[in-house]
Amino acid sequence: MVHLMVYADVLDIEGLIASPSDEGRKRDILKVIQCYEQDYPNLKTYSDRYLTPDAYQYIVDRHPTLWMTESNATYRSWFSGGNQSSDWDNERFVSRHIQGQGSLGDFFVRQKADIKMGDSPSVSEGPHSGAKTVSRWRKQFLGDFTDRMRRCRLPLNIDEAAHQETGKGGS
Repeated sequence: MVHLMVYADVLDIEGLIASPSDEGRKRDILKVIQCYEQDYPNLKTYSDRYLTPDAYQYIVDRHPTLWMTESNATYRSWFSGGNQSSDWDNERFVSRHIQGQGSLGDFFVRQKADIKMGDSPSVSEGPHSGAKTVSRWRKQFLGDFTDRMRRCRLPLNIDEAAHQETGKGGS
């Protein structure tokens, strides 16, 4: 769910569902929302489309008994295949690019020391569609995820904001 939350400004999230293969339920969603709340001041400097933490709490409160059926085998390529060398190895990627990236990054590491993420299909819209695409473009996909995770730790500074708005680079 950490992965989902750092992309929340480009997705229309209408619900949050806990669907782990073993333990984990509403309380786990609430933990992630708490981490998101701590990182929200930095995240909102990048986009005004990040919803307030209260908006996600509302979803949890309004649908306490919602359930679903899940197939865990459909997204294996999200964490296997592709370039697994150096920083792009599942465990090294997490220790070097996710750990220390705000409250969400630290929560991610406490839950799992590698990049096997159950919410990855949730962010498969746009350029990252399909597991084969993610496996083939692993470095680009994980590089983008790294940039998104930095948002949790670092607010956008004025110079970067001006650069993004104008689309012009400096020399």
